[in-house]
Amino acid sequence: MVQRDVIASLQYRNKALERENQNFRNGSIYVKLIRGRRRMQRYYEKQLRQYEKKLASHEKELREILDMWFQVLQDVQDDCARKLAAKDSLIGEMRQKLQKQKKKLRDKSNELVDTRAQVQEEKEKNQKLTEQVNQNFENSSRPSSQVPFRGKVPNSREKSGKNPGGQPGHEGYCRKQHKVNGDSVFLPAPPEITENPDYYRIKGEHGIVHKQAVGITLTVKVDDYYAYVYRNRKTGARYHVPFPSNIQLEVNYDESVKAFIFLMKNHLNVSEAKISEFLCEMTGGEIKASRGMINHMNKEFAQKSEQEQKEIFATLVTSEVMHTDLTTARLNGILKNIVVCTNGTETLYFYRDKKGDAAFKGTPVEFFQNTLIHDHDKTMYHYGSEHQECNAHHLRYLKGAMENEPDLTWHGKMHSHLQEINRTREAQGRILTSEQIDAFEKEYDKLLDLADQEYHDNPPSDCYRKGYNLAKEFREYKDSVLLFLRRPEVDFTNNEAERCGRQVKRHMVNSGTFRGGTGHSAEEYCAAMGVLQTAKSSGENIYEMVQQVFQRETPRKNTM
Repeated sequence: MVQRDVIASLQYRNKALERENQNFRNGSIYVKLIRGRRRMQRYYEKQLRQYEKKLASHEKELREILDMWFQVLQDVQDDCARKLAAKDSLIGEMRQKLQKQKKKLRDKSNELVDTRAQVQEEKEKNQKLTEQVNQNFENSSRPSSQVPFRGKVPNSREKSGKNPGGQPGHEGYCRKQHKVNGDSVFLPAPPEITENPDYYRIKGEHGIVHKQAVGITLTVKVDDYYAYVYRNRKTGARYHVPFPSNIQLEVNYDESVKAFIFLMKNHLNVSEAKISEFLCEMTGGEIKASRGMINHMNKEFAQKSEQEQKEIFATLVTSEVMHTDLTTARLNGILKNIVVCTNGTETLYFYRDKKGDAAFKGTPVEFFQNTLIHDHDKTMYHYGSEHQECNAHHLRYLKGAMENEPDLTWHGKMHSHLQEINRTREAQGRILTSEQIDAFEKEYDKLLDLADQEYHDNPPSDCYRKGYNLAKEFREYKDSVLLFLRRPEVDFTNNEAERCGRQVKRHMVNSGTFRGGTGHSAEEYCAAMGVLQTAKSSGENIYEMVQQVFQRETPRKNTM
């Protein structure tokens, strides 16, 4: 069945091909194709002309549109150019204004910086001036005598809270009973007591009540020395027995008057005019000492006490601990210096024109080889083997730094720490354990580290660097600040020398200045005061001591 269909299909296809072949042979198809092509060509040419017309129309419209848009674009560009030019002009003006403003701002900034620098400089100057104005005996080394309107100098001793006067449980202090060398006055009882049978007289130790009235009398005792005068018949020469060395003038004052004048002048700091006036009044006008004679007392005492001065010098040189200090004095109104050397008992003074090593030449300091206590004077470190700086000065300097650097804390803590060390040491009889010493030193170092941190965060100003310099000094001279921790015989302060120096200050307040073409008056005063101060510290009767010195003969000068 399938084969018949295939054969039939092939037969139909064969017939179609034969007809097509017949058409190609007679050219009918070719003609038909030519006619169809021409119709198509005419159709497409017509369509092409229509499209060309439309294209030309569209091109014309497009050109018009483009011209219009180009014109609009040109207008927009011109408008934008005008606006941009206006903006550029405005920007230029704004830039000029900005430059002017920047210049003004820069000038203002520079002016502000300069003003701030000036304000800071003035602030630092004000701080320095305030610090100088506020300096007193509590926060600096300035003596209380130089602080005007200071009022009463407060006592540094802590108050106990008890009422003043004697305390219950303590033995009272009464006036000393004296040997009776005057009249004994008996006071009889009234008759209403003696004749009253209710009263009877107590016998024995408690039966009599004694009360004394002590007075003094000042009398002039005059000893008359005389000798016969002999004349040589041949030569006419006169002769009399030589008088004692202290009896050379018509009227001579003995050691009692000299000692009285010497102590009034040097121990009590009474002026020469007042001494002469007082003696004249107390003796009813009998003794009228001249100012020249009074002024000569120091020279005579210094010459006659040379042996004591040498002994004191030798004792000071061999002392375990010696205090030394420089205090100022005046010679004819010019500022000079006096060196004070003391071990608490023996004391010497030395007048010097200059400071530094020249001041200590010829003093015990020059030969001293043990522990030296002094203020922070670097010259002192040229002498002695160990050093203790005066912590009373350190406490005052710390207080001054606390007042001038209120934003820092290290100096207040160091002030309390040093005070705590001293209180603990004194409470334990000046002997501290090794654990206590280590703890105190660690706290000391810790406070100095705190100082370094605080000054790093708050650098010191150029006008006030005392606090910063004090912290550096504490670190550099730690051993000299804390030597007293390990040495019970070493004092916390240099007050021994300070107290001896006050005697010179009192004398300066009285006399104002030493006088003379040379420094002899100051040297004689220093020599005499060293012996007097030593006797006073030793508990001697200074009046009797001075009398004994004046009884000696004046040593002869070596003329060899």
